[in-house]
Amino acid sequence: MLEVLKGNADFANVESLRQLFLDNKSTAKKVIKAVDAKPTSDAEKESFGFLKQFIKSLDAVSLKVFLKFLTGLDVMVLQTISVSFNSVEKIGRTPITHTCGPTLELPSTYPSYNALADEFTNILREKASGLSILLNAIDNRVPYSDEICQALYQF
Repeated sequence: MLEVLKGNADFANVESLRQLFLDNKSTAKKVIKAVDAKPTSDAEKESFGFLKQFIKSLDAVSLKVFLKFLTGLDVMVLQTISVSFNSVEKIGRTPITHTCGPTLELPSTYPSYNALADEFTNILREKASGLSILLNAIDNRVPYSDEICQALYQF
């Protein structure tokens, strides 16, 4: 298996492995570029705008948790994240993800940015219970350092 991976240009040496990690590092800009929606009403356009604003507000750890919620992965390896809209209101209003797609069903009934941000923050807080501690520990250990790349390459 290791020989097969080393035959792939992304795994050929430590530098290419490091570049693979850097290319897939999550940023708000990459996520927003990947989010694909076709809002047809003013409410959908407004909710989509709130979503992009929320993504821009996330720190690195929260962005990883957000991606994990949307795609099942905490790195940006997908070119498109589809967004569809629903009109569920009040207690039934919640974003729904389908990680196999990946697709986000976004309610178009948010009255404000704060309403969307509060809802997503609560969801991500639940999802992040152990994940954010782990991701924070990894991020604080000089991410993608030579030692990490060497260790992965040697493995």
